[in-house]
Amino acid sequence: MIIRDPGGIRDFLARIAGNRRIAFAFVGSPLRRDDRAGLILVNKLGTGERENILFLKCEYGLENCLSEITSFKPEVLVVVDAVYAEELEPGEVILAGREHLREKIGLVTTHNIPVTLVLETLQREAGVKEVYLLGVMVKDTGFGEEVSREVLSGIDELLEIIKSIAGKTAL
Repeated sequence: MIIRDPGGIRDFLARIAGNRRIAFAFVGSPLRRDDRAGLILVNKLGTGERENILFLKCEYGLENCLSEITSFKPEVLVVVDAVYAEELEPGEVILAGREHLREKIGLVTTHNIPVTLVLETLQREAGVKEVYLLGVMVKDTGFGEEVSREVLSGIDELLEIIKSIAGKTAL
């Protein structure tokens, strides 16, 4: 499953969230320009638990949030990260199922542990039943702090999508 339409992404996330526990893990590197997308987004939303939703800031990799995710025991995990895919334009947003990680959609963040191993651990240890990738296509991942205009636009789209799912509790 791959959804590239922001309205379709919002509708899908609203449908899967329902009354289930859902964790959003925002991943990125503060030193690699557009790879900061997830971190910028979580800084706008704030971290912590709000009813059945958890927002986590996972600098440098999902593996840095394993204990928090395991403690929360979400049914659904949404990894929010900068992505790369040949068919995407910079700043374009996408939602993909776990089966497309690395096959069609690559994560930009340099993870210390393979993301597939981390996801398997979370499914086994935390009871995560579903995993999705919510991403924004990068333009520039060189060293630095400036984020491209296209990615900032994609971040704004993702912010509105997540706010609509989390409702007032995310503010």
